[in-house]
Amino acid sequence: MIDYGMFLMPVHNPEKPPAQCYDEDMELLVRSVELGFSEFWVGEHHFM
Repeated sequence: MIDYGMFLMPVHNPEKPPAQCYDEDMELLVRSVELGFSEFWVGEHHFM
């Protein structure tokens, strides 16, 4: 059996409101769980 995961780079359009970016990331997380992904990782980049 193969487990699948997703890694998300937190790079967003600076013209979008931060709340919208967060909501879009959470929609991706929910969808990945629905598709059977076992892990979801979000990178941290403090100085981008």
